[in-house]
Amino acid sequence: MEYALIVEDYEDTRLRLSNLVASAFPGIHIETAGSVAEALHLIRQHQPQLSLVDLGLPDGSGTEVLEALRRTVPDACSAVVTVYDDDAHIGPALRAGAQGYLLKDEPAEVLVEQLRALLRHELPMSAAAARYVKNQLGAM
Repeated sequence: MEYALIVEDYEDTRLRLSNLVASAFPGIHIETAGSVAEALHLIRQHQPQLSLVDLGLPDGSGTEVLEALRRTVPDACSAVVTVYDDDAHIGPALRAGAQGYLLKDEPAEVLVEQLRALLRHELPMSAAAARYVKNQLGAM
């Protein structure tokens, strides 16, 4: 894996996530974006194999980034990293292409393991996201 993309508008959180990705995958090149527009440019330029995407961005929703990733780099692993743990955010993120749904307030060691699980093609999710999926499957 060569490139990871972190899409987060808060600089301190971008730095924390960058450090977590570097810890989980030594030697990976990390690009960061603070907006949808920046992320879309970096996706075209680098075609990241791993992406962590916040949902609330100053110029739109992280779901736009997830959809672009799914179209441009269909084999990439993408996860949402957010503070939102409600159905109104989880459903659209998963439908847009997120393969994981992680919460920013998780301890660093938990997030590192969830990132590694994502690349093992597991589906790391917060408890709220897992409940959402279970409820959706139960409704079918």
